[in-house]
Amino acid sequence: MCAITGYWNLGSSEALDLLNLETFTDSLAHRGPDGRGSIVLNEGALYLGHRRLSILDLTESGQQPMTTSNERYTIVFNGEIYNFIEIRSELESRGIRFKGSSDTEVLLYAFQVWGKECVYRFNGMWAFAIWDAYQKRLHLCRDRFGVKPLHYWFNGSVFAFASELKAFLALKDFPLLFDRGVVGRSIAGPNFVEGTRESLFENVFKLPPGHWAELRSNFPQLRLSRWWNSAEQTHKESYRLTDQEAEEQYHDLFRDACKLRMRSDVPIGAALSGGLDSSAIYATINQLGQNRSREERMAEKWQSAFVATYPGTLQDEGSYAKQVTDQFNGDLNEIEMNPTTCIENVEQYIYSIEDIYPYRGSLWHLYKSMKASGVDISIDGHGGDETLAGYHHYLLFSMLDAACDTTRFQRISKLRKLYKDLYADPAKGTLHNFRRQIETFKPATRFDFSHGLLRNKPSAAYFPGYAEDKSLLERQSHLKQSLYFDFHYTLLPTILRNFDRVSMAHGLEIRAPFLDYRIVMFSMNLPDKLKIGESFTKDILRRIMQPTLPREICYRKDKIGFLSPFQTWLGKGFGKLMLDQSRSSSFLQSEIWHGPRIAKLIEEHVREQRWSQSARFWPFIQADMLLTRFRKKKTEYQVS
Repeated sequence: MCAITGYWNLGSSEALDLLNLETFTDSLAHRGPDGRGSIVLNEGALYLGHRRLSILDLTESGQQPMTTSNERYTIVFNGEIYNFIEIRSELESRGIRFKGSSDTEVLLYAFQVWGKECVYRFNGMWAFAIWDAYQKRLHLCRDRFGVKPLHYWFNGSVFAFASELKAFLALKDFPLLFDRGVVGRSIAGPNFVEGTRESLFENVFKLPPGHWAELRSNFPQLRLSRWWNSAEQTHKESYRLTDQEAEEQYHDLFRDACKLRMRSDVPIGAALSGGLDSSAIYATINQLGQNRSREERMAEKWQSAFVATYPGTLQDEGSYAKQVTDQFNGDLNEIEMNPTTCIENVEQYIYSIEDIYPYRGSLWHLYKSMKASGVDISIDGHGGDETLAGYHHYLLFSMLDAACDTTRFQRISKLRKLYKDLYADPAKGTLHNFRRQIETFKPATRFDFSHGLLRNKPSAAYFPGYAEDKSLLERQSHLKQSLYFDFHYTLLPTILRNFDRVSMAHGLEIRAPFLDYRIVMFSMNLPDKLKIGESFTKDILRRIMQPTLPREICYRKDKIGFLSPFQTWLGKGFGKLMLDQSRSSSFLQSEIWHGPRIAKLIEEHVREQRWSQSARFWPFIQADMLLTRFRKKKTEYQVS
């Protein structure tokens, strides 16, 4: 797990500014605090940089950039190939001799042997760039579901790429221009940006998940090609399984996914929310850890768990996390969150996340504490809700499916009760307007934002590949279509971005067993009843974990997740922070939002302590703080 950068001067014979490019790479030192490396290729025109977070092979043989023995291919790589041991054995049988024991070297030689087809063999998360010195081509690739980030900037004569958006600020020839339409969309609909190609910066794009990009020295146009499409990848046999067979296969896949993600030469831990997904993972890695083998390269330390606590609030789940760790004699670290500490570090958090989203700063502090405790990897539950229908709104689509089937009307009343049970606050589980709530979550390639506090209408969200996917999914249930859309284009991409940034801000890696592509594809094709049952969401997971987890955890109905009591915190300092920021000249003079109007509204809300409604102004505050920080950082780089 690391940070990667690259810079290719295609349109000039002028020598590269290596000092500036080293700054470009070192701007991401937080992602790779354990080492750095760089190389100049292609007769001095191409620069590749790397910041290292040492996870597998802690010796010099794991350093990057890494080049094959025949000097044809050079790689910079961010991520993990979890099944690298199995792939390495196959490559060795083909005559490849390895110098070290890293997954990077396995990836590099897999590309040498199988070319671009190698990615179909990988079980992992990645963003990498490989230079082919013979054909003078640069190849970039991103994993199936976009777990690891990759941004690029191309002005026709210069091509640059980096793991994070903020890195481009270090390039002296990079013009900092904000895409006002995307900024507005981030404020009005924060889940409708990460799944697109666009970013907050004009002309800086994201390589879509499951895509290759190729750039040739004699043809300076970036070619994108899609190598993975989940809608085309099916496990049709899952339709023919009995419920018991499906449970057994899912359990086997889940255990193996956890086992692969325990491969590490450094300590691992888990972030517990008190919910089913993270608890199931912690229970499973503890069972596997008791029977680990050195041949599997499984971590020697795996018992640590961390939970963010909010004493005296509905968001506090410390007691649930304790039940799980007590069951396995684990080591629980309770990290008490408070608004004072979070406010002190709010600017760092905002710059780390480098985007606009409802406040999630507690996560930044949680992973900071994990890293300080000596844990380098957190095995977390991302993807469980998006594959097994764990969120509240999936009940709405399940009701819609039941309403479309005259034989299943009796199911609707059970789903309505289950919908209400998911809310810790019963008042929030009322279905006031079923049709309107359904429309809020329906997939659309264009999203009509109506936000009167923005000066201009936000740009429409265009999701690459969705039109193609939609045609393949149109015969699926409403629930399956909603899950697919959330997983690939809206909710999950945003969640993965947020967690990548808040964890890697402290040089800590997150691994997610539920995002094992085998589990994702198997889950996509499971019958809906094994996702949303008669009384519970994520029914199949509860069934397989019943013998292992405490009953109160396994059959807990309310869902909270990693949420902080932000509305309460508004009355304990965040409200004043919003008020102060709204009075700044940058906020009042914004060309994107109506600063004076919003400032007046914030002042009224703070004065009258209307905290339940005040949280909707936070995206504007975060946007102003972030854009201001971007401008300031760009100026610092220019004068340094």
